[in-house]
Amino acid sequence: MEAYRNETTGRWTLEGVEPSEVTFDRICKMLREGENFKFARYGDGEFLCMSGKVGHNCDGHEYFPDLGMALNEAFYSDPKYMVGIQPLSVQGGLYQRAIKDKPGPKNIYDADVLHSASIDGRLGEFINVLKDRYVITVGAGHIMKMEFNDHVLIPYLNCWNDYDNILFRLMRSLGLGYEFNPVVLLCASMMSEVLIQDNSHWEVTMIDVGSAFDPYAGKLSRRYHHKLNLNGH
Repeated sequence: MEAYRNETTGRWTLEGVEPSEVTFDRICKMLREGENFKFARYGDGEFLCMSGKVGHNCDGHEYFPDLGMALNEAFYSDPKYMVGIQPLSVQGGLYQRAIKDKPGPKNIYDADVLHSASIDGRLGEFINVLKDRYVITVGAGHIMKMEFNDHVLIPYLNCWNDYDNILFRLMRSLGLGYEFNPVVLLCASMMSEVLIQDNSHWEVTMIDVGSAFDPYAGKLSRRYHHKLNLNGH
């Protein structure tokens, strides 16, 4: 796989996998038809945490050793669900290092699919499809502004420290909404991948949306967010 950047839009693309536009259409179609799936995303933060790096990711979440172990377990477990790899992690070689000595997931996609859709002015299609579904979000307080059906509130920083409590509350929300075939949207940093793995046995849709919702919830957390036409989405 290779990654390249569009100098005009700032949009990164991962070559050697299904084009992100096709994956975006696939995700919207599955959501529309009620077909359950899971989509995890691995980027620099996850790979550095998995490697034992000391420090924190771009949002300030620390690389805890037990989080790294949990991410390694999820990544190398031969997951059957969709696994997104961020183009920047390919560009910088972190993904290649992760799979140098043992195989990683087989169902690889471009992790930036929703971010790219946002840059392309298409994220509204994703949000409109979700309006017909029962949606549970897992994220910090600003995500509640998206006004979906249910929300599992997490700390702004180092949410991994509260993992057991968050998992318990997510289980409760899933139980309450299970008859509606809920969709879980994870805005929970590196912890998202562990939540997906720990719930891989549930017949429920879980999507790591990363920071894609931030600008629509009043938080410009990424450089490209400042260039979005938010009123046009």
